[in-house]
Amino acid sequence: LRSVVIDGVNMGCPCCGVHDCDNTLNSVRDRFCPEHAHFRQQCAVTSCSEPVQQGFKTCLLSEHRQLELHYYERGEAMFQLKTHLEHL
Repeated sequence: LRSVVIDGVNMGCPCCGVHDCDNTLNSVRDRFCPEHAHFRQQCAVTSCSEPVQQGFKTCLLSEHRQLELHYYERGEAMFQLKTHLEHL
């Protein structure tokens, strides 16, 4: 992701998940350009080349699945409430 900071607001245009790839994405929701679309079927952990499981971006390895679940958990309200409670 290439970004520019203007008045404290981060802005950037979406780019391919492959390092230094300048191809455009078909949609802002895509992770990879059409040329690198085959990487969608590979685990999101950069050091892993196992296939993903349906409905996930990671493989069956429990460590990789925990990373993905923790990533999505951070956006949940209960996770944020737990963090605020710990600070009190």
